[in-house]
Amino acid sequence: MKPFSIISFNKKSKASLAGAIIIFMVSFLIFCICAIDTGYAVTARYKTQKTTETIALYMVSYLNSLSEDKRTAENLDSIKKHFEDLYSDYDISGNYKFEITEIDVKSGIKYPVKIKITTETSIPTKFLRYAGIGIIKIIQNSYAAAAPSDLEETDSDENSYTYKADKIITDKTGDDISIAYNKDYFVFAGIKANAGTENEQIYWTDMGLYGNDSDKKHYMIENASSSYDAWCISKTNTEYDFSSEKNKTIGLVQYVKIIKADGCTPDNTKTETDTETGTETKPVVTALNSVRLINRKTFLE
Repeated sequence: MKPFSIISFNKKSKASLAGAIIIFMVSFLIFCICAIDTGYAVTARYKTQKTTETIALYMVSYLNSLSEDKRTAENLDSIKKHFEDLYSDYDISGNYKFEITEIDVKSGIKYPVKIKITTETSIPTKFLRYAGIGIIKIIQNSYAAAAPSDLEETDSDENSYTYKADKIITDKTGDDISIAYNKDYFVFAGIKANAGTENEQIYWTDMGLYGNDSDKKHYMIENASSSYDAWCISKTNTEYDFSSEKNKTIGLVQYVKIIKADGCTPDNTKTETDTETGTETKPVVTALNSVRLINRKTFLE
């Protein structure tokens, strides 16, 4: 029977093992440091992409509110500087520097204005700076387009129609909503409050005041519990600009309600801008400043 033996390490073996452990720990530490900065860069890239998309949507909406001859990249210089200053503020964005390096504007048949913007974001590293890599640059492209978008009819009865926009319509420079309807009507803009709760409801306010119908008539509408001002619209195609009045009360809209009127003129006399008698057609409500993200292929079309 062979005697039991105990494996022992000499000094040389112990030194080799200690060296291997040190190398492993250093490698592991470097890996962790790189992983932290890599994760930070991935998060920053996601934030940069969302920032770039937001800026593209804002810029294309702004251009769409201008006349066709002013829809150029040069008219975005002040907006470009504003966003660069904002997102270059480290306390706000965490970026070392933010630049909009390219703005390309196009028009097309389907979309009256399209835009491509390219941004370059410089973010400081946390640990790689000690290895000589102090800044990581992230380059992102985003494409957006503006086009009129019809609101969806959600409810109607013999006296009214209700429409809903996919997204909340915000007040922008120029006309915001267009309504085509061949009968006299009152119109109200609505926004939902307390969504998803038992107190959910839509708050309505008169929208007729902001229409470009020069022959609109002012009425005081009364019911059992309240009374309110409203304007009767008699023009077949009417655009509404929420900034047309100094004391505006509309800034956000998601719902539009059209209530049929017997007639806007008390003596039933009609002018050339009044609606014509005949078969009623359903109203068409259009958001004039609807914007959306598009892909590169759509931009180049």
